[in-house]
Amino acid sequence: MIPTKDDVLRSWADSFISQCDTNKAAWGIPADVVSASRAYYDAYKNTLDIAQAPDTRGKAATAAKNAAKKALRNNLNVFIARYIDYNDVITVPIRDNLGLPVKDTTRTSIATPTTHPEFFVRVKDIRALEIHFKAIGSASKAKPYGYNGAVISYGVLDTPPKEPSELPHSLLATKTPYTLYFSEADRGKRVYIALTWQNEKGEKGPYSQIVEAYIP
Repeated sequence: MIPTKDDVLRSWADSFISQCDTNKAAWGIPADVVSASRAYYDAYKNTLDIAQAPDTRGKAATAAKNAAKKALRNNLNVFIARYIDYNDVITVPIRDNLGLPVKDTTRTSIATPTTHPEFFVRVKDIRALEIHFKAIGSASKAKPYGYNGAVISYGVLDTPPKEPSELPHSLLATKTPYTLYFSEADRGKRVYIALTWQNEKGEKGPYSQIVEAYIP
């Protein structure tokens, strides 16, 4: 649904967010939600420009661009699921203008998630941890039917949290594995992670237990 190629994504996301901004009142989309998506887009565009410029491109610039790209795509996936897909105001022509496929209205109803993902954490690189997740007991990495992905909640904290609600950061991972990137100042600190499923309606299920890991 959301383009993956950089130049296509940049153009598509700019148009999508601009249309949502212009029509936010009529479509019932909160202004702060649109502003947040624009901030993710601006961060991605800036890092993409740096990664593509002959005098600034390189491994570090590409890594920064890829991280911003993931953040933007995750944000837009949540945006579309919550404010577009099940919005009665959004007609087929509007979806066409937004560059979205026509939603299948004959699909089987999507249930609220009742289980959490099974997951493990693996060191990928300096300041980077990979989160591998799947349905409990499944041999496949595929998401359950009707799910957008896994919501990863995490926090670099001095004291272990008692509940997932105490974790300050959350993002939607649409594919496994998902890489969390941290700052140099976080190296050697403990990060706490918990996951839950989110369906295409934006509904979440129960959280997993909180897992502790060290940032390499």
